[in-house]
Amino acid sequence: MKRFAVVLAILVIAFSFGCEKEAAHVAEGEMAPDFTLTDLNGQPFHLSDFRGKVVVVEFWATWCPPCIASIPEMNEIETEYKDKDFAMIGVSLDDDIDILKDFYKENGLLYRVAIDDQHLDTEYGIFSIPTAVVIDREGKVVARHMGYAPGTLKDTIAKTMRGEPIN
Repeated sequence: MKRFAVVLAILVIAFSFGCEKEAAHVAEGEMAPDFTLTDLNGQPFHLSDFRGKVVVVEFWATWCPPCIASIPEMNEIETEYKDKDFAMIGVSLDDDIDILKDFYKENGLLYRVAIDDQHLDTEYGIFSIPTAVVIDREGKVVARHMGYAPGTLKDTIAKTMRGEPIN
């Protein structure tokens, strides 16, 4: 009985921390926290470099099946909008840069990718991947898409590009 109470207390504490992390995420309407990362070509960049553009920051990993399934759609989005005040940034939660570089080449990713070496997943409140954060031209978060549901991110981007509210 005592063991059960200890396990229950641990679960309650763990659940509380999980809820706190979720509540700490950047909410829709808030400014997206700026960051500096280095892409796979060794080029440093800041989120603020893209002010004036609609930006999608997708948190993902090479070992995540839904993340891999989303790559064709992410490439389509990049191809459709790359010349239209738009930027896509893949923020990988992988630890090994060489594995990520190989994966990038083998899977034909078309958009900029960097490793999350600054714990942006924590700052942005990411607890599930893939999660795409859509940021408007002023730098505000307009939507968060957790998981991969074909077409939903495309719809959000199209509305954001037109300046329409996200329902």
